[in-house]
Amino acid sequence: MSARDDDNPSPGRRPGPIAGWLIFAAGVAMLLSAVLIPASDNLAEARWRRDQALALETHALDRIDRHERYLAAIHQGDAEVLTALAGAQLGLIPAGQTALIAPGRPSDVDLFGSIEPPPPTMPTRPRVGSTLERITTDPHLRLWVIAGSAVAILIGLLPPARR
Repeated sequence: MSARDDDNPSPGRRPGPIAGWLIFAAGVAMLLSAVLIPASDNLAEARWRRDQALALETHALDRIDRHERYLAAIHQGDAEVLTALAGAQLGLIPAGQTALIAPGRPSDVDLFGSIEPPPPTMPTRPRVGSTLERITTDPHLRLWVIAGSAVAILIGLLPPARR
């Protein structure tokens, strides 16, 4: 029997040593992907949620800062702020001036719209969307990938058949 006969298996024979190592390596690679890709996906989701929380926190801090400046302007007696507040909440207009809006209920006037910050821009979650990611993150398919990987590792580690 020559070396070429070992590398070309006939029906009913186990693959040669080179093919066995290739099957073993493929099994290890699939097993590693079944472990590492879901962990990487969980890490990406955690980072995305962290970025969302940071965006909301930045928005809330900006909102608090704007409201504190508005309150400080009221306490300092800023004439423009007090006039706008009296006109919006009490319907009072300084003598010699005319209201630019139609009289109505005080709740009709949007007093705080000018001091509110714009809504926060929420980050989007990056997705790879590959077939390998899909089968390793799906709970049912992941089990089959792990089982197939274990079988490939076992076949790759089996000793060659003897005559």
